[in-house]
Amino acid sequence: MKKVWLVGAIVITLSMAGAMAKDAAEPVAKADKKADATRELTTEEMTITGTIDKMEKKKKDGTPMMTWFRLIDEDCREIRVPKGEVEKYVGCKVKVTGQGYTLEKKGKTMRAFKTITNIEKLADAPATPAAPDTGK
Repeated sequence: MKKVWLVGAIVITLSMAGAMAKDAAEPVAKADKKADATRELTTEEMTITGTIDKMEKKKKDGTPMMTWFRLIDEDCREIRVPKGEVEKYVGCKVKVTGQGYTLEKKGKTMRAFKTITNIEKLADAPATPAAPDTGK
């Protein structure tokens, strides 16, 4: 009977110690996340050439829930651009100049324009010819 009580006391003590250690570790992790969210982004002058693309996330019923714009450069990398005058350049090849930032998170790099000072529409690339009709 004494062994049962002794084993029970040890199990309870170890489980309480584990729970207390977990609670002590969580506030440190939350503090680090808050520090990351509140840090200032350093902006720099950026000039990037690419094509403006419109992205939409839709609800289940098909109505748009969220719309954003991105610039896809020659290396097929995505750079987010703020809404505004970029809407009239969707599908066009442009040269965008403005203040932007680069953010690295979880091994991924994200670039975005914070403000745009100039958008220059470049000459459209010639359309690719259609495949010849072989009559089959």
